[in-house]
Amino acid sequence: MNKETLIKKLAQKNNTHNSEMKSIVESLFDLIKDELIEGKQVSIVGFGSFSIKKRKARVGRNPNTGKTLQLPEIKTPFFNASTKLKTDIKNKNA
Repeated sequence: MNKETLIKKLAQKNNTHNSEMKSIVESLFDLIKDELIEGKQVSIVGFGSFSIKKRKARVGRNPNTGKTLQLPEIKTPFFNASTKLKTDIKNKNA
């Protein structure tokens, strides 16, 4: 599901216009992004948590040339699903 489909389904489920729901979804994503940029974790009980993880500096390889290069430490977004979400998915697929 992409963002446009998400907005349409939420609008139908809540009997609202797509434009109103788009504003809400965009605001939610912006809030999560802003918290992560500030180095904070966002936890949604029963769904999961968003956080920032640091990847250590490492030696990489250019796949085109085979030449090694030093990759710097970076921060990357990370999502950790809650136990409830994992259980719900597991039970649905069983």
